[in-house]
This record gives sequence, C-alpha cells and structure tokens, in this order.
Amino acid sequence: MAIDLYPINILLINDNADDVEKIKLNLEIKMRVPWVFSQCENLAEAASQVNKADVIILNLQLITELSNPKHIFEEIEGISYEVPIIVLTDKGEEEHNLATYVMEKGAADAIVRGRFNELVDAIEFSLIRQKITTANRKTSDQVLQDNKDAGDAKDKESQNTLSMFMGDYSGHDPKNNEKI
Repeated sequence: MAIDLYPINILLINDNADDVEKIKLNLEIKMRVPWVFSQCENLAEAASQVNKADVIILNLQLITELSNPKHIFEEIEGISYEVPIIVLTDKGEEEHNLATYVMEKGAADAIVRGRFNELVDAIEFSLIRQKITTANRKTSDQVLQDNKDAGDAKDKESQNTLSMFMGDYSGHDPKNNEKI
C-alpha cells in the first residue's frame, strides 16, 4: 500500500479488553504504514469519534449494548459516511450468517475474533477499496452535474426558440423577463 502523508486513524469499537490488547499488539507488529489508534467501548462513545476515523473495527458482540449485532452494525454504518467498517464476529454458522448479512449491508470485511493476523490486510484492502469507491462516486457526481448543467443550458435554448416561434423576437426570457 502506498504510504500517504498522514497516519491512518483506526477506531476500534470493542469492550473486550483481551481483544483490544491483541489487536493493538498485532497492529504494532504488522502495520506497514503510520497509524493512530483509538478505542471506545460502546455506541455512544463511538458516535463522537467516527468522524475522525479512516477505518473502523467493530466488535458486533458489544456486551455493554442492549441491541442485537445487526442493530450495532446498522447504528455505526448509519453515522460513518464512507468510512470502511471491518466487523469482528465469532466462529459458528450463526456468526457466519451475521458476517454475510453485514457484508451485504456494506461492511468492508469480516474477521473471526482471534484471527487478528488478518486484520492488517483487511485494513489496507478496505482503505484501497474505499479510495476507489470514493473516486468513482466523485466522478459519477461530476458527470451528473455536467449533464444537468448541459440539460439546463439546452432547456434555456429550447425556451428561447419556443419563445421566438410564439412571436417573441425581442430576445427576452419570458420566465424571468430578462434580455438574453
């Protein structure tokens, strides 16, 4: 991954102290780019920190939350515009179904808790995908704006032509009563 001029801001939302220590240690050993780490234990704390994050690592089994794992993901996803979310799940078929669900809803990746050696690659790949997605969205937005601008100009030209056919040869825009 190309090194940017600023460190990657990693936000871990996890209330399991053992996981937090293992993740921090894994990042210290394996991260190949500068990074800054912050951690919170619940959704309320996370709400004030997601706007500073470049990537979010989310434990879907937050003990302090009364919500179900799907709700936890939806809450964070709803407030983290264009920030990739990597979810941590447990082993088992139900957890696999949960991982599938959150991936379909927009999670960048899902990692089984304890397999933190996969986390660095997941972070890097999610940031690369997000950069591409953001660039594509910006290009699409620009194309839409250009098309709208071209359509607006064509509409004005059509209004002027129609106005002339209706006998107004003065070169005025009938809607705004302005000289064209």
